[in-house]
Amino acid sequence: VLGILSLICFGLLTGLPAIIMGHISYNRARKSPENFGGTGFAIAGFVMGYVSILTTLILAGMMLPALAKAKEKAQAIHCLNNLKQIGMAANIHANNHAGIFPSDFIEMKENFNSPKILICPNDTTRTTIDNWTNISAQNISYEMILPGVSASESPNAIFVRCPFHNSVCYVNGSVELGKNR
Repeated sequence: VLGILSLICFGLLTGLPAIIMGHISYNRARKSPENFGGTGFAIAGFVMGYVSILTTLILAGMMLPALAKAKEKAQAIHCLNNLKQIGMAANIHANNHAGIFPSDFIEMKENFNSPKILICPNDTTRTTIDNWTNISAQNISYEMILPGVSASESPNAIFVRCPFHNSVCYVNGSVELGKNR
């Protein structure tokens, strides 16, 4: 019964008990067939339990690459969001400073909610920073290509780039995913 349930709807939840109980029942029926019957049912139970577990493991193995790809895509979108926030902060800074963009990321700190957006989610070499006192150029993932550029620069000029995704933020504040460029 557990083997049938493991195939129909419960998978691992009844698959392992089906294997265990099937082997116990099979051994009892084999040792004393006059007291215990159902050898065929016992074999069917543990075979169905094995089939259920193997099917679950194969499906999980097939899903892992898809999950890894989804995680990679989510991190790229998170990076793009960080670049968009950096571009907006840089444009706010330029509006407040006679059309001149900041020369480093720290100049824009009053325009950021948190310094966490200065670290790409794919960057495992840097630790997340919660406050501005510990921030330095070594803690920032993104590269500022045109520090101190004038806002009248070509809107297609790249202001900030992510070295992990090759995504960019242009002077006009628009962003583009690295694979689309």
